[in-house]
Amino acid sequence: MHIADSSLLLTVPLPVLRVVVLHLERPLVFFDLEATGTDPQAARIIQIGMQRFVPSGDGAALDETIDVLVDPEEEIPAAVTDLTGLSPDAVQQAPPLGAHLDRIAPLLADADLAGYNALAYDIPLLQAEFERHGRTLPGPDDRVVLDPYRLEQVLRPRTLSS
Repeated sequence: MHIADSSLLLTVPLPVLRVVVLHLERPLVFFDLEATGTDPQAARIIQIGMQRFVPSGDGAALDETIDVLVDPEEEIPAAVTDLTGLSPDAVQQAPPLGAHLDRIAPLLADADLAGYNALAYDIPLLQAEFERHGRTLPGPDDRVVLDPYRLEQVLRPRTLSS
């Protein structure tokens, strides 16, 4: 690309990026769920993505990654397929959630959690799904949840003027 007149360029100052090493006191699980709807009490999980990091000498080390499809055992609305790209055909051969709980539970048992909108959606959805299977979502009583959505709300509150 060639620009003949550099006076036409708009320069935007970029923020100075600083690399921060994450020092964990206990495991941290980053996770994201896709589901059949927006109500965490009624929706069913159709995909689980998790990365578990554990404390290590130099900060944190990746311990395990999970990326699985889940048969929700109910219809997937067309709007969900449009949003997620996950169709009924994509999950029809996947095991139902109950088949994944024994693998997921130990990853969460001693871990803090992190995920976008996790406090309002993903954690209540996960709790509801565990309860539907007669189980309690495992985790420490003093669990920390890192939710970038909440951080964004604090740093950039939305008002009628913005």
